[in-house]
Amino acid sequence: PMSTPLVSEPVGPNPVLDAAVKRAVIAGNFEAAVDVCVKFGRMADAMLLAATGGRELFQRTQERYFELMKDQPFMRITHSIVNRQLETLVANSDAGNWKETLAILCTYATMEEFSGLCDQLAGRLREGGDERSATLCYICAGNVEATVSIWMAQQARASGPETQRLEKLVEKMCVLLVLDVCKSESLPAVVGEKYSQYAEVLVSQGRMYQGNQYLVRANAAQTLSAAVLRDRIFNSDLRNLQQITPDQYPPFPYERTE
Repeated sequence: PMSTPLVSEPVGPNPVLDAAVKRAVIAGNFEAAVDVCVKFGRMADAMLLAATGGRELFQRTQERYFELMKDQPFMRITHSIVNRQLETLVANSDAGNWKETLAILCTYATMEEFSGLCDQLAGRLREGGDERSATLCYICAGNVEATVSIWMAQQARASGPETQRLEKLVEKMCVLLVLDVCKSESLPAVVGEKYSQYAEVLVSQGRMYQGNQYLVRANAAQTLSAAVLRDRIFNSDLRNLQQITPDQYPPFPYERTE
């Protein structure tokens, strides 16, 4: 184990100390040289010598440095970044400083890590009741389902006609799904259900074409309600049966039985 510093302030140039470090370096005993520097608070020298003495020594010296400096506000963040412990950083971060944490993830997380870490941060914010900030982090994570679930909860609490509230929700979902991070070949079922509900509103208003466009999107989520409504729209116009070949009919939504 590495020694504990014997002084509260780093010792400057000192003939005896410098000679001891010099002898250890000449002998190739970098661990002893580092130990002397640590004892007398010369951590910069200790880190430099440890880097020359090999990876294992450098890592031990680095950890010792972090331990000695743990009371410094920035050191916890630096320790997590250097040791690639971003998950721990997110778990222990101050939710009130979530923007700082998100900025760290944007700078230091790999592409493979980023989504999961943003999702983790969003979960903490949501648990703490900060839905607005959680929504942004869920969007950064590309978590469409969680984002829409928050919007749905907000929609349920909002005032005004239900149709108007549904329309606002669908507008936000359309914008969300344009983002590269949220694009996917398949949509969460909750998105498909809302598209189906909105399509039914449009169809009830006689806007068949627009309703069908939302049903096409809803079918990406493979929901039963979307399939049923699309079948109803198709069969409501006899021209479809006359002009379209059976192999182009929309899939029948139910299982056929003899």
